[in-house]
Amino acid sequence: MRLKWGPVLIGAGAGFLIGSVVGVAMVGLLPGGTGLDALLVLLSFLIEFGAGFVAGWLSPGSEALNGSQAALLLYALASLIALTGGASLLVLIVGAALALAIGTMGGILAVALRAD
Repeated sequence: MRLKWGPVLIGAGAGFLIGSVVGVAMVGLLPGGTGLDALLVLLSFLIEFGAGFVAGWLSPGSEALNGSQAALLLYALASLIALTGGASLLVLIVGAALALAIGTMGGILAVALRAD
């Protein structure tokens, strides 16, 4: 298993681009409140999973590792933005652990699909 920065950056970049566009559209089109917050959290999980899948798909033999790192890098970018809004450090640490797990699952899905 080897960390490959190209697939990690591609996965994180694609996730950031898609997540930004969809997130801005959701904030602009849906009314604010708890429901919107829950949808945005769900969107972040889906985007992290997708970033892990893309990185895993592009790096045969290191799918899970590169998937987890792509999601973690994507989460780090989002955390920098969240810190400017006063996010809690504990929430950010828990979110990083979730991003690692979700990105790993995306990479594992890439393994499973490649095997078929």
